[in-house]
Amino acid sequence: MGKIEENHQDRQQKIFDANTKVLDAFIRSLTMLEKTLERMARQRWYSKNQYPEIYFEILAAISSVQIWIKEHKLFSEVQFFQDSLVIFITGIADQISILIETSRPSPGKKRLKKRFGRGNKERFTVP
Repeated sequence: MGKIEENHQDRQQKIFDANTKVLDAFIRSLTMLEKTLERMARQRWYSKNQYPEIYFEILAAISSVQIWIKEHKLFSEVQFFQDSLVIFITGIADQISILIETSRPSPGKKRLKKRFGRGNKERFTVP
């Protein structure tokens, strides 16, 4: 009887370890998404007061999902946990698609970069 229990516990531990690795990778992916959104915002707008409200909602949602995953990691085998995670991620993906469709760079933001590049080229060319 003891050997069967040990095998069952070992199997459960392996499943838990695999789920933990997947969740850790998922949290890293959310962090990378957060950093990508921050970079996109810096490229499109001059200051944070120009950022659209949905941008801040997305960052809050990402942070909430990361915290929720860390707090409920023990329940990663439960179907409800997995279904909830899918719903959260689908909501974040929908918000990101709305952000991409509705947001445009601030006027002059892109031109400023091009003008800066041309100025450098003109300075370094020999007449």
